[in-house]
Amino acid sequence: MLIWTIGASAKGAVLLEHLLEAIAIPDEDEVEDVLTCEDDPMLLRVMVIRNYWNYFRRQIYSYCGPFLEVIPPATLTELGADSDTYNNTKGHWVVRLLHQSCRDFLNSRNSAGPLHVAVGNAEGNVDKLAVRYLQIVLPTSSTIYAPIVSTAVPGNINEIIDVVRYVEHHSLLEFVFAIVSKCEHLPLDACISSFLEQATSRDMPSPLAGYLFNPGYLYDSTDSHAACTTNYIVAACLMGLETTVRVLLALLTLRDDIWLRFGALILRQLLSVAMELNLDSLIPSILGLYVPGLKTPSLVSILPIVEEAARTGHTETIRSLFGRLFGGFDYVSNVELLERERHAWLRDAREARALRSKEGLKSTFGINLTSGRG
Repeated sequence: MLIWTIGASAKGAVLLEHLLEAIAIPDEDEVEDVLTCEDDPMLLRVMVIRNYWNYFRRQIYSYCGPFLEVIPPATLTELGADSDTYNNTKGHWVVRLLHQSCRDFLNSRNSAGPLHVAVGNAEGNVDKLAVRYLQIVLPTSSTIYAPIVSTAVPGNINEIIDVVRYVEHHSLLEFVFAIVSKCEHLPLDACISSFLEQATSRDMPSPLAGYLFNPGYLYDSTDSHAACTTNYIVAACLMGLETTVRVLLALLTLRDDIWLRFGALILRQLLSVAMELNLDSLIPSILGLYVPGLKTPSLVSILPIVEEAARTGHTETIRSLFGRLFGGFDYVSNVELLERERHAWLRDAREARALRSKEGLKSTFGINLTSGRG
């Protein structure tokens, strides 16, 4: 736990759900046997907490208490987290070193003694584990436990459901894809390049890795095939699989050519679905990608989304969109006009939220997901 947290913290936030999977990654000499498993090997190895994150938090304190802390997201901290909040730990809470002095102490062999953790070695260890994790979770050859995707019939509903359900159990993929996107040193780059070369060189039907990474499959250059990507993400959203949504979005951002071309369209549809289904914990992540990417926005261009947000009661979306508009206007008169519009839409959104809460959520999306295997 301690070595992963120290090494991974240099690359991004370490979430509880990521750490839980990271400590289950097998040793290198076990990988060959692991790939022959009938059931998902990572699920078999992960610590059984039955979604009881308080238990995992206590285990962390038991093993690494003097050095690590588990804290809620900044939003909860800003609102003033109380004891009840800390007794309701969630998987998206952050694990971090208590203080920089802990890092300095552990990095010193003379001070830490048998507890010594070389920071450079810890970071390199995370890189190696990340590649090993990809080899197991997204195998480059057929396995019994990982979904097989037929490239001949992209977008098959049963295969979509199999894939999004499988990915939902592997939240660490989001962190690993972030490492790949920020890769700056040769060792990881070489390992990842080797992995991707294997992943994209297989014949049909494709192992999951080949389907996800090969631009000729999931990311075809045609507009019609781009819809296939959207199908996976929207299906995950409709099924309430928020981890899968985040993982697939992180994967999409690795491909600059695809992201620049189709990213806005995918995020726009995903935002609609998330608002319709009241997936409040997912909406900020979507807005964080979508809103900064709006080019020269105007009130007319954002009005359809604002109307959806008002109808479904999502004030945060309205605030984000109008906040993006405010940054593009210099004249006070324009700002005042936008402010009046913003308040009117926020009022409608609050009324819609109250009405939807009273009547219950009614989805208007007609995608049928009941035909998939259980």
